[in-house]
Amino acid sequence: ADVGARCTRVGGGAPTGAAYVFRRQGAVWVQDGRLLPQSTATAELFGAAVDVTPGRIIVGAPEAGPFGMKTGAVFLYAAGAEGWALESWFSPATPFAHAAFGAAVAIDGDTAIIGSPGLPGGGGAIFYGVGPEGWAPTGSAAPPLVSGVRQFGIAVALDGNMALVGARYASFASGKVNAYRRDPTGVWSAWQAHVGPVEVARDGFGRSVRLSGAIAVVGAPADHG
Repeated sequence: ADVGARCTRVGGGAPTGAAYVFRRQGAVWVQDGRLLPQSTATAELFGAAVDVTPGRIIVGAPEAGPFGMKTGAVFLYAAGAEGWALESWFSPATPFAHAAFGAAVAIDGDTAIIGSPGLPGGGGAIFYGVGPEGWAPTGSAAPPLVSGVRQFGIAVALDGNMALVGARYASFASGKVNAYRRDPTGVWSAWQAHVGPVEVARDGFGRSVRLSGAIAVVGAPADHG
């Protein structure tokens, strides 16, 4: 299990964030590690998003970046004989201020997806995979070409060759979730788009998403019931 603590203070200083790793031993959970950001810069929000797959942990820091740009970064850790060690880290190829890269993360084996809801144009998400030279981008997801799409990438989910990307404000201010699938050649493409059963303005549909096999769960925290 991996738990984020995005406002943890290191050494009593300004908060930088952390991620705590727990391992189940019998009927109890015990702490197995504490992951800290590679930089001591303040307000990185390291731990704002986390996910885990066997042998790997991914941690988002959506306000990391030099000179106050706060473009965001993502850190990937691998399990080893001496505990969890940094395997790789990602940052946007084109830095945009307040892109919030790493606000949402998901990982499954050798594949990851990173949400960046603050990108110009309504947000976005980037797929990563392991290649001959390590982790590298393998595709991207962008908001549909319709007006009103905001915070696309605020939530992401991944399971095998399927992925979900949530957009909290879309379709007349209701939320939307876009599904993507990967073909046998490794190319990700848009597949389906879903809105809530009843479109309610600012219902937050898509604020959280989870995917497991043929089941998808979408949160709508402002739904009126």
